[in-house]
Amino acid sequence: MIDGGSARYPLLPRSARPYGRSFRCAPAAALKSGADVSVTVRLDAKVKTAISSIPEDAWTTMEYTDAVYDEQTSRFSRSMSHPRPGRCLHGVTIYQPVGTATDTGGDMEHTTRIPPAEITGVKGALIKRMIEKKLGKVPTAVGVYWHNPKVLFASFGLGGKLQKWDACDENLKSFAHMAVASLVGCTWCLDFNYFETRNKGLDVEKAREIPRWREADVFTALERDVLEYAEAMSQTPPTVTDELVDRLHAELGPSAVVELTSVIAFANMSTRGNVALGIESDGFAAACGLRPLAERPGVASAS
Repeated sequence: MIDGGSARYPLLPRSARPYGRSFRCAPAAALKSGADVSVTVRLDAKVKTAISSIPEDAWTTMEYTDAVYDEQTSRFSRSMSHPRPGRCLHGVTIYQPVGTATDTGGDMEHTTRIPPAEITGVKGALIKRMIEKKLGKVPTAVGVYWHNPKVLFASFGLGGKLQKWDACDENLKSFAHMAVASLVGCTWCLDFNYFETRNKGLDVEKAREIPRWREADVFTALERDVLEYAEAMSQTPPTVTDELVDRLHAELGPSAVVELTSVIAFANMSTRGNVALGIESDGFAAACGLRPLAERPGVASAS
């Protein structure tokens, strides 16, 4: 934001076209009259260099009144409680950077092995804003991974690319990720993906049964093969068989099987990292009133 030096003048955008108007103002004329001006530019290398040279304490936070970016229409619109129809943003965990304990409400308390870092700076403010718009609150995991922003952003980037893949059915990919989380013991991924099935309009009732999928009678033969594949890939060493892959290949085709395999591999990376760092459920599903997940059957001791 370019400060015109007087709070009694309005904030004028260099271009208001993202908000559905054709109004444009000349920065020089606006500044001369004492108004504040916002300028939208492409974030290229020169702009990034210029931004990095600005001291942290020189920034002024600003918001366009009631402006919300709608991902479905790629337009800015008036503020609304649910950016997407049916999406729940209510009452989820409040991010706490102080200490290691995070209170998720009720008696669900947990401790991360690496204390969450305070998310600061311009990039920190942007990432918190982005996550809060999507989820309502910032998850504990973000604070933990903020100790190494390069790792955090790389994970975000890969996860974002995975969401754009469309060769394999979304329900199957979601079920596979949850199956990995249940097997590995990642309560964060299991809860969050259960929460996301509701937001994405997927089959919530089937998702609820993932922890006990072998005993449940709600899954099709294909879904059971996908869940078996997810667990087989997640064993050490993997226990995938030719027969299982042949069945998936025949039902889904090669492109979808490759995509499903990559999603399961990503799920193993994220779930195992979360478990190792002590990152547990933030209670997203419960905050939105979803029924508790089915219990995973006990595994008999090998002794």
